[in-house]
Amino acid sequence: MGSALRVATAADTVYIRVEGEGTANVCPTLRAFLMRMVTAGKRAFVVDLLKCRYVDSSFMGTLLEVVTEHRRRVVIINASENVASRFELLGLVQFMPIKKGNVSIPNTISVHRLPIRSTDKRTLTEVVERAHKQLIKADKRNRERFEPLLKLLRKELEQKP
Repeated sequence: MGSALRVATAADTVYIRVEGEGTANVCPTLRAFLMRMVTAGKRAFVVDLLKCRYVDSSFMGTLLEVVTEHRRRVVIINASENVASRFELLGLVQFMPIKKGNVSIPNTISVHRLPIRSTDKRTLTEVVERAHKQLIKADKRNRERFEPLLKLLRKELEQKP
């Protein structure tokens, strides 16, 4: 099963349902969508992880940017224990609270599939680098985890395209 993003908006709230895995591969599409919604004045983002079996640091850092750089609210719902523990491990629950229990997106709004666009390696590298910078800024313990990756990403970005 691949990854899928399903999205909806209602008033100033954006709903994002992640199916499959929330990984670096979906981050360029996710970030572009998030930035469009921020520009449109949306204030709250509800991320439904009921059908998501795994999230990586790039995915979490991409969501975090909306909170730390754009002062929006992100709430995680329906995360499995395994997925929720990833947010906890990186110190992100203070920025993106996880609502326990089964929470549903209102039936009155229309959910649409957001096509995950393929992207060039440079764009992907830039998005992943930005996400990890957010993680380090959010919790100093993440520097030790991600500094080696950031060095590698910077090296890739310094090379000619």
